[in-house]
Amino acid sequence: MTTLVIDIGNSRIKWAIADRGHLLAPGEACPHSAIDALHGHWARLPPPTAVRYVTTAPGPISARVTELSQTLWGITPRRVRTPKEGAGIRIAYPDPGQLGTDRWLAMAGAAARGLLPACIVDCGSAITVDAVNPHGHHLGGVILAGLATQQLGLAQRTPGLPPIDVEGELTHLATDTRTGLRSGLVLGTAASVEGLYNRLQAATELDLRLVLTGGDAETLRPHLPASLHAPDLVLEGLAHGAVST
Repeated sequence: MTTLVIDIGNSRIKWAIADRGHLLAPGEACPHSAIDALHGHWARLPPPTAVRYVTTAPGPISARVTELSQTLWGITPRRVRTPKEGAGIRIAYPDPGQLGTDRWLAMAGAAARGLLPACIVDCGSAITVDAVNPHGHHLGGVILAGLATQQLGLAQRTPGLPPIDVEGELTHLATDTRTGLRSGLVLGTAASVEGLYNRLQAATELDLRLVLTGGDAETLRPHLPASLHAPDLVLEGLAHGAVST
């Protein structure tokens, strides 16, 4: 029995085929702007017996995913939501509905991999930083703006500055504006994540493994050398949750 697991983020869609709680291949992705290409991608997949998805962007994108699944396989996808406890994780929030389901699934993916205790950093439009103890108890976390969100905010508030390209030289001693903007964005965000990680370790008195996932993890990873990169962690958690909840 195979399941198509789908992560609908704020800017892209990511998917993989899972069987018995494990991904059969690395996840694939496309931006929301290329959603019309999904039909071609999914038509080449082996037909799943179930479809599950998580979304931070309900609306037209989720509706399109449902339409494609029904057209290709006659399956209405099931949207997964955050429980108080599930897939090896107990949520710290009194109201688990306030915790993004992708955050719970990233924690579940880390638990399924045997990575706990961990500090899980999901680097998307928002960067979420969550601490989980060895028993799968979520201890809490913080949220900060992601790279693209920071760029957008700076562009809106200071339109005279040039656009930021994250590819290029990075230095703490920039001598031109573009390099200064790029370095401040990437190195500053990495320093924020590292500082939060250190503070979470001190606050929890645990030796937390630093785990990075999300679309911007590759950009930040070189500046967080102690980290483990797990690009498909949300999909892994979704696959694991499909058989454990």
